[in-house]
Amino acid sequence: MYVCNCNGLSRRAVDGAIADGAGTTAAVFRRLECAPQCGKCVGEVHALVASCRRDRTSHQAAPARCGDCQSQPFEPQPFLMAAE
Repeated sequence: MYVCNCNGLSRRAVDGAIADGAGTTAAVFRRLECAPQCGKCVGEVHALVASCRRDRTSHQAAPARCGDCQSQPFEPQPFLMAAE
């Protein structure tokens, strides 16, 4: 399915650009080395980027625990720097 007829961009190409790290609509076009022409595709590309962001945040893994502390809640520790 084409997302952008002017540039011949398929949904697969847009999804690939997003998977490769394009996190904004403009970044998708830069990664695919083109620019919106008539502008009709901008809303759909934006929606695909936003959908991917929602998916990433809803599927983030919980912090890992060591094998010996499964019964203990995970508590992040502050970064400690050696005294100079």
